[in-house]
Amino acid sequence: HDPASSRTLFVGTSQSARFPLNAVSNAKYTPVSFLPLTLYNEFSFFFNMYFLLVALSQAIPQLRIGYLSTYIVPLAFVLAVTLGKEAYDDIERRRRDSEANSEGYTVLCFDKPGVGNADRYHAKKKFKSKASTKSKRRSLVEADRLSDIQEEEESAESYGLRGAPTSVVRELVRKSRDLKVGDVLKLGKDQRVPADVVILKSFTHESAVAVKDDASPVLAESLLVEPISDPPIDQTTATTAASHESTSESGNTPAADAAGVGETFIRTDQLDGETDWKLRLGSPLTQSLEPSEFVRLRVVAGKPDKKVNEFIGTVELLPKTAGYDPHVPRRSPLNNEITSDEPSRGANSAPLTIDNTAWCNTVLASNATTLAVVVYTGPQTRSALSTSPSRSKTGLLEYEINSLTKILCALTLTLSIVLVALEGFEHVKGFKWYVKIMRFLVLFSTIVPISLRVNLDMGKSVYSWFIQRDQGIAGAVVRTSTIPEELGRIEYLLSDKTGTLTQNEMEMKKIHVGTVSYANEAMDEVASYIKQGFSVPASTDVNQTSMLITPSSTFVAPTTVTATRTRREIGSRVRDVVLALAICHNVTPTIEEENGRPITSYQASSPDDIAIVK
Repeated sequence: HDPASSRTLFVGTSQSARFPLNAVSNAKYTPVSFLPLTLYNEFSFFFNMYFLLVALSQAIPQLRIGYLSTYIVPLAFVLAVTLGKEAYDDIERRRRDSEANSEGYTVLCFDKPGVGNADRYHAKKKFKSKASTKSKRRSLVEADRLSDIQEEEESAESYGLRGAPTSVVRELVRKSRDLKVGDVLKLGKDQRVPADVVILKSFTHESAVAVKDDASPVLAESLLVEPISDPPIDQTTATTAASHESTSESGNTPAADAAGVGETFIRTDQLDGETDWKLRLGSPLTQSLEPSEFVRLRVVAGKPDKKVNEFIGTVELLPKTAGYDPHVPRRSPLNNEITSDEPSRGANSAPLTIDNTAWCNTVLASNATTLAVVVYTGPQTRSALSTSPSRSKTGLLEYEINSLTKILCALTLTLSIVLVALEGFEHVKGFKWYVKIMRFLVLFSTIVPISLRVNLDMGKSVYSWFIQRDQGIAGAVVRTSTIPEELGRIEYLLSDKTGTLTQNEMEMKKIHVGTVSYANEAMDEVASYIKQGFSVPASTDVNQTSMLITPSSTFVAPTTVTATRTRREIGSRVRDVVLALAICHNVTPTIEEENGRPITSYQASSPDDIAIVK
């Protein structure tokens, strides 16, 4: 597939184009490039180049001072320590990459209806043939054949001729590196998204229970009213869902959640640094579909891009036609060829935006099950495109030592020239004056301690070891041990608005409407306004249950009100303020269990919204 063009993918089936593998690689070196790159990085500093030149000078007989090993061995030891540390860091990067690539994810596989029964029939027949005699084997095979035919007939009757599923869904676990474009993932809470996906369906099993548990029949103690009971489920839908679950080998997700609207929240702190949760939605076209119908979907997406806040695409629901079979290769003569250039006749389509996506390395935060299709993998994901290639990082301390080494080298050169000048620039014993200067430089090379580099490298490794095992910052990972000392040289700490450093816990203590302000004890009067404005008075009809009154309600308040006109206006203003706070947010209540007890928690992209609702 050309990465510079848009892509068309069919959900749950093999793709006609080849896409890159979904493998993560943060390694800095390869076995071939390790030695050249590390040596280049080391000798790009004057510190190491200085000792290399001193060691090479001993190969010249006129400049030789002592044994050659006294200059070569220390330099080789320093380089060996540095290369070993770089190799260890890169091995650790590869180990972390291997853990991420080997992480298991649940993938929905779509089989043709009836294939599973046939496979079980052949497996039973083969097993029976090995365990019994020929006469018994014939009778057992006939009995199995009759039972399999009966099961297929019952399955066909339960689905019906028109309601036959497009495919049978089964779940299997794949490693992250084995995921391909078009695979449908089943993701849960606190699970990392392994690739760039488009959300097809999101549901929660606790939402219906939460509505019943949160209901309060007493209106005087709470503003909540009795919820409207869910309509009876259609018997045909129930039969279809039941037969669908019975056909699945490992338990499918429910077809539709009566209380769910396809909402899920993700954490993008590993992508853009923002800790607020982001709301993501399933497309209305795919949210109402059963998972077995996902093979009829076709997704058109743009070319891979590193813009994390932009996405334009389209999802299409292909019609059920006699000539289309998702389980037959698309280029096969048994299947009508469907290309991305020709429009689908009778296909329903819906646009896709950034709200329908979840990028790689984001984490699902809500307590919901999300079904999503993989769109971009490996190096074509948003996180991979936004990440610069690994480079060798150098701390400020390294540059300072490099500068000090240049100063010391200049001092030794000056001292050598002064000593030769005091003796006189005369040729003595066959040595020219500039040769004597070079010999003095070699003698004074010990002024620059070569062991300094070893001590620094070993000290940084020790710092890294302590950082990763510090109980005060549990979970910290040192990805490179070349710059841990930079943490102690931080001069400025930049932060954004107040919500970062303060607790967003608010309580309504004062309300101001026009010329009237309520606070402290006057809040009881505000509560009475709310009860009168949002519910039917008990004196209206004794037999009538509690009912919530909103601007869209058809209920008309009685005209026999003893309050003055001004009082009615203030009450309506208070009612409007509370109504605005109640509806202008994206807060979703969820039920979570703590110590075996259900607890209601709120989820939203803004902590301020959660505080207001609480």
